[in-house]
Amino acid sequence: MANQQTIKTWPEFLRLQGSYETKINTLRASNLSYINPQTQRPLAWVALVDPRFASECLHFFHTIKNQKQVTISANIAKQIRKEAPESYIGALSALKGEEKIQKIVTILSMFVSKRADIGYHSGMNFIVAVLLEVFKLESDTFVMLCHIIEKIYPGDYFSCESRKLGLHRELRVLVMMASKLRPRLAATLKAVFNPKNSNTKEDDLTPFVSTIKRIGFSWFSTLFVPNVLPFDLLRIWDNMLIHGFEFVLKLALTLLSKYEKFLRNTIKAETKAISLENSVDSLLVAGNLTRMKLMQKFEKLPIEKMIKKAIVKSTYKILKRDELLGQAENLEKNHLERLYRLRQSKMILRNRGLIFSFNEALDIYQSFDQLNKEFVTREEFVKIAKMRLQWYPSHALNIFNTFDQEGNDSIEITQIKSGLAILTQCSIDEKLTLCFQAHDKERSEHLSPDDIFNLISCIEKSLDYRSEYFKTQSTGFFESLDINDDGKIPLAEFIRSAKIDPSCTPIIDFINAVESNEYIQVPEMKMAQIHLEGTFSDIHSPITPISDASPMSDISGIDDLPNEENNYYEPEAPIEIPQIEINENIGEIVEEVKNDTPKMEEKQEDKPIFDFGFEKFDNGGIDEDQYDTVVRTESLTVDNKIPIESIEYPVLHESYDSKRKIELPEPVMVPKEPRPGCSRLCTRETCLIF
Repeated sequence: MANQQTIKTWPEFLRLQGSYETKINTLRASNLSYINPQTQRPLAWVALVDPRFASECLHFFHTIKNQKQVTISANIAKQIRKEAPESYIGALSALKGEEKIQKIVTILSMFVSKRADIGYHSGMNFIVAVLLEVFKLESDTFVMLCHIIEKIYPGDYFSCESRKLGLHRELRVLVMMASKLRPRLAATLKAVFNPKNSNTKEDDLTPFVSTIKRIGFSWFSTLFVPNVLPFDLLRIWDNMLIHGFEFVLKLALTLLSKYEKFLRNTIKAETKAISLENSVDSLLVAGNLTRMKLMQKFEKLPIEKMIKKAIVKSTYKILKRDELLGQAENLEKNHLERLYRLRQSKMILRNRGLIFSFNEALDIYQSFDQLNKEFVTREEFVKIAKMRLQWYPSHALNIFNTFDQEGNDSIEITQIKSGLAILTQCSIDEKLTLCFQAHDKERSEHLSPDDIFNLISCIEKSLDYRSEYFKTQSTGFFESLDINDDGKIPLAEFIRSAKIDPSCTPIIDFINAVESNEYIQVPEMKMAQIHLEGTFSDIHSPITPISDASPMSDISGIDDLPNEENNYYEPEAPIEIPQIEINENIGEIVEEVKNDTPKMEEKQEDKPIFDFGFEKFDNGGIDEDQYDTVVRTESLTVDNKIPIESIEYPVLHESYDSKRKIELPEPVMVPKEPRPGCSRLCTRETCLIF
């Protein structure tokens, strides 16, 4: 067999002939990723995109540019506009400017129009912000964004199907890898329970799994943009574009290795500060607070050393993503975990005589309202629960963790009210009444369709934040409501429709399943043992001095992975679960929800409920509640008369006044050649950063 061709410099790669696949394989075989492309970076990144795919993206880009408008749904437009200004934080804050923010809105709006099935997700704004600093042309930025989202991320990473299985499968893979490479970190986040009159200790790694998944989500959703310095970030992306998402996983492991001592010591300190035993719930909080502190760390990384470690170190190479996907998917398919947690929390309250009634729930609602803010923190919740319901801090912490599913250490007040309504000892009608009153802030005894949508979505999120079933099925619900064209929905009508409409059936079934153990017994999970007689062991060693990094070679080898027979990827691999009459999850009613990937022309999610004041337009058969984003285009000319494509930012109209004049900024003249040592989009500002 002929030897693989190798190259030594990036200019050689750019001159390389052959198919796209051959060029990429040659690049990987040459270890060229260890070399910083520097001034060749923009050209090198474009060369890493399949020309056929790039051509399709450019065709779409020019089509939209010629149309001078792009159509996206109103709620997505609102989210993009809200998050675009937040793209420049940390080391990127010096680059922030209104023109760049508007360009981020443009490019993200165009991408959403291209891939409505993917849509917009928080974190994409950070990716676009970096690409705009690397590339001179917005067309290049758009192509590269499409490549990263559609080709680098796993195909179903952004899918909402099966409780966002694609995303959580990748996070579980990271957990499995981290448990092998960082066993001391896993031990720090392990709860050990000692049941009364038993010599058998029970271990629970739930805090470790939760903490690593939350850290991984922060890194994966932004591709590390807010968490590393720009120069280090560019080197990470150099390798990500060459090696794919596998490198993202491995780089995350090197970061966990570097910060291991910081993580372990902070977890110990936070656990001690909570002043509770090392229970599952105290470790969950400690891990979450530690994650927040980790996300605030900015320092120069030994990035070249970390890149080589992620690619060639034997203990990293043996951990292959493809071999872990099947096992990870089976674990994440277990849709009953959320039901167990809710039942356990209810059982804790019942066994301790702390269950609360409808009127007591209203009393605690008033305490939340007196805070006069949208969110309640963990400390505030524990204090209110102790004062109003006489709960012990450990029990209040358990309830708080049950509903703080994303680990923000604070919960929206309407969200926690809905969660408490689910746990209240009362009928289903009274539970729905409590949820209704949580959103009826004016005490008018009626809500708008928008409020009703938010109400039901809030209940669904309290039950399982991974589910978005009602969002995709809500159209029929609003059609069944008896509204007298006044936009007002009374409590009685809401309860009637919620109990009979198919789009709400799985939510009602889930609430009933939490209340009753008739169909399935609570399994012997460690998290359930907190209500039994016994204690948690204090397994934490003293806090050790924090060095800059954990030893880079503290694991000389790695054992065979557990359950090797499961280490192959089966996308449809079944998982054995107990029989239960409620649905597999809120988002999949008895497996009857089809894999109906949203089509670009479908904008059902906004039709009955959103009205954000963007300019509406009438375009024949297009949904009347679609909104248009005007894209204005010009052709710039530099000194040598070479035209440079440029899309001026889109204008999302903020009023219904179609005559409102929009002032466009003056175009920015970009020099043909950058200064020596700078990227292709060199300016005085960016030169200081990149």
